[in-house]
Amino acid sequence: MSERLQIWYNNTDESWIDGAETPHKHLNSDECFIIIEGSIVVDVEGDHFTINAGEFCCFPAGIYHNILEIHPPVESLIIRSPSIDDKEYLVDSGD
Repeated sequence: MSERLQIWYNNTDESWIDGAETPHKHLNSDECFIIIEGSIVVDVEGDHFTINAGEFCCFPAGIYHNILEIHPPVESLIIRSPSIDDKEYLVDSGD
């Protein structure tokens, strides 16, 4: 087992986001969402995608992303490697 691998299993009838999540990227980590049941809507650098049951999405290091919507019930796996504190939030320049 690696201490640098994060696997998060989620099984919920409720959304795990509260309002709009701020877009972020991981500087050195890749992150993958595997949707087993339900669906989520993600934003990937301004493009929106619905990820349904039986599908997955991967956010390579350096790609801004965030979850826009959760459509429960949702059962998912989130895998991030390496599991390090490398999250950087998108700063709105106000333009």
